[in-house]
Amino acid sequence: MGASQAVLQILERQEPSASDAEFAKQRDQLRERLASQKRQEVLTLFVTDLNTRLEKEGKVKINKTEMDNLTKSRS
Repeated sequence: MGASQAVLQILERQEPSASDAEFAKQRDQLRERLASQKRQEVLTLFVTDLNTRLEKEGKVKINKTEMDNLTKSRS
């Protein structure tokens, strides 16, 4: 499978109108949802990096066979 690439250019940007009632109702929910997603991404990156570092330092050892068995049982 080959890699797909694209180049994009923003031609115009439209800010939501402050007087848009629908946007005003959902603004706080959207902001909280995006913040929650960002927090989850940061936590995932932190845990992944920590796990990788601890494995390299020999402080954590993963039984690959058991991990594969656990992963297979979830499918």
